[in-house]
Amino acid sequence: MTLLKGIRGDGQLPALCIVVLGYLLLCVAFHRASPPLEVSDEAGHMAYVLSVKATHRLPLADVNDHRPIGVQEVTQPPLYYGLGALLIWPIDTSNAEDFFHFRSSAPVGRADLPGPMNMWYQDGDRRYRQTMLAIAVLRGFSALLGLATIILAFFTARALFPANRGAPFFASMLIAFNPMFLAIANSVNNDNLVSCAVAGGVALIVHLQNREFRLLHSAGLGAIASLAFLAKVSGLILVPVIMLQILRARVPLARKAIAIGVFGAVMAMLCGWWIALNYVRYGEPLALGIHGALARNTRIHPDIFALFREWSGFYKSYWGVFGAFNVIYPDWVYFLYLGLSALLAALLLGYCVKYRRTMPPGLDLLLLVMATNCAALVWWTSHLTGSQGRLLFPSISAISVCFAAGIELLPRQARRWFVPALAIGLFALCVYGAIVIIPAAYM
Repeated sequence: MTLLKGIRGDGQLPALCIVVLGYLLLCVAFHRASPPLEVSDEAGHMAYVLSVKATHRLPLADVNDHRPIGVQEVTQPPLYYGLGALLIWPIDTSNAEDFFHFRSSAPVGRADLPGPMNMWYQDGDRRYRQTMLAIAVLRGFSALLGLATIILAFFTARALFPANRGAPFFASMLIAFNPMFLAIANSVNNDNLVSCAVAGGVALIVHLQNREFRLLHSAGLGAIASLAFLAKVSGLILVPVIMLQILRARVPLARKAIAIGVFGAVMAMLCGWWIALNYVRYGEPLALGIHGALARNTRIHPDIFALFREWSGFYKSYWGVFGAFNVIYPDWVYFLYLGLSALLAALLLGYCVKYRRTMPPGLDLLLLVMATNCAALVWWTSHLTGSQGRLLFPSISAISVCFAAGIELLPRQARRWFVPALAIGLFALCVYGAIVIIPAAYM
């Protein structure tokens, strides 16, 4: 209640309500537009949840598993799938096999081919009360995680820029009205949990900037970093940021060492079992090698510049490439998104140069979250083919808040029309994707 009174007092409650309402309306549209299992690797993620539900244990990856798509997901950390299995526990999913009939002629990754883009064809019993309901429940869970990410970004921006009333709206709107984020947030996908967990970590890091650092804070940061890691390996991007946060805390060196020890102990206690399990099963801590082998997209030779060579697909898939990477917007839409990306990056760079000495405490840590995610993505893409911009979604909260800082460079009058005009434009492009582009791709 105190928090709501605070945002009501500075007139930002209506802005938050607009973003939340817009997001929920778009969620309905994207959920209806995307057939079951057709969103990216949703089939693999759903199969993982169903396996945990049926066997009460984590599935074992098998390099001889030649199912057509998504088998690599069983190497992912287990938290999203365990929670998902609990959510659909009472639902009868005995007809699940009716959903997993791969269409051999599916143009996976080929948006240039005519005809329907479906990966899976309908067969058997698809009545809503069974597996269809389970998919809807898990999509709803993902959508709620997306909503939490948006709200956390709003309050992070509000804490960093108390004098800039437009920054929280801008940061949260960049997430809520991103069509790729909406597509993933309305699918069965662990990206939603890691994005939410990292957003929570970012919010906590910012919250601690002006407070005396205590060991309890170190334990809390360890818990949220563990949550992010058990959601997806990319959640590890929080670790170097938290370590820097501890190292520059204004406490004696001995206390910093203890704080790091507490942070490490919490992570070891919560995550150590999964790392040990991977060593026993696959001989590696994070199961990345077998993940690439199952995905069958490992590069023969690492290419550190692969991300730059695949730049077009990378930035497009940050904003919106749907289905099996085969449902896309017209070129003019991506031209608009490219222009917006360049503008936001330029404004952020200008802000960092102009305010490098008076930057709000904590903003540099958000920039580090972005940089760490980008570095991890460069490494990942150098080993595996197929760059995907949505792999930046673990840090989407930090990215959007940092971009919100950049609008400070705009003249006040320009800011008054730019922010609402951009929100309306982004919302309209999301509606266009959900009502026109995606439904037209499926038979």
